[in-house]
Amino acid sequence: MSRAPDLSIITVNWKVADLVGELLGSIEANKEHLAIEMFVVDNDSKDGIDAVVAAFKNRSGIPITLIKNDRNLGFAAANNIAIRRASGRHVALLNPDARATHGALAKMVAWMDAHPDVGVAGTKLLNVDGTLQESVRRFPGLLDQAMILLKLQHVWPDAPPFKKYLMKGFDDAKEQDVDQVMGAAFFVRRETFKKIGLLDEAFFIWFEEVDFCKRVKNAGLRVVYTPVASFIHHRGASFAQAMTFKKQRYFTNSMRIYFAKHMGLWTTPLLALPMCFGLVSSAFFSLWHSPSRKA
Repeated sequence: MSRAPDLSIITVNWKVADLVGELLGSIEANKEHLAIEMFVVDNDSKDGIDAVVAAFKNRSGIPITLIKNDRNLGFAAANNIAIRRASGRHVALLNPDARATHGALAKMVAWMDAHPDVGVAGTKLLNVDGTLQESVRRFPGLLDQAMILLKLQHVWPDAPPFKKYLMKGFDDAKEQDVDQVMGAAFFVRRETFKKIGLLDEAFFIWFEEVDFCKRVKNAGLRVVYTPVASFIHHRGASFAQAMTFKKQRYFTNSMRIYFAKHMGLWTTPLLALPMCFGLVSSAFFSLWHSPSRKA
């Protein structure tokens, strides 16, 4: 009888097959003694992901499943397909632009095993140059998100609402309970999914991990940042391909869903004006930087 996986690793590909290949290589190099299963969910990329997965499968010996969707289902829905099939006692949702560092996978499995009251854990995230990447935040509030929609972070980055929301001054060397951890390296105990359900597929992209952390804490489980392990994160490489207006539209819609779900429908008209400003300003920015305009 084969050994049940210690860890199920899931990543979603959207036109970044080369980055997925690098992620798979980092997992192969840092597997150590773990029993791992891999899932790559492709959102109709048509970018050669089949060859990348086949090469990894042939050389690594790590079980890997490629799930191909016939359209872009978004982040939450794509992850959920693999989560339903995962059999590891812990599940790691890794962005395709994340890289496991030495010992990170084994350290996180051991850490999760030792902390049964933790529903979600996030690791230390590093930029490519080795500098620290901010990866924890408080839950969003109406004021700080309205200011973000109005692009005030560009002219007043030290505003108290931003500093509070972004947890400026956070001690990354200290393990601590937090509201939310970044979804780039998102470790979830299998029982957490059984208790609160999967990612909410109403979110196409953005806010799905915020919503999940909120539900975890509402269920009486802990969300913890731990520096015991670190991952390198290229930050937004996959979604950087979308047009600025398109990104803003996804962000705005996900924000609207989040606040309506957790605070009530009354928040939608309250945020309507900042949301319109964000969409209009991003539309002008996209038009200004469009290839046709530069031609």
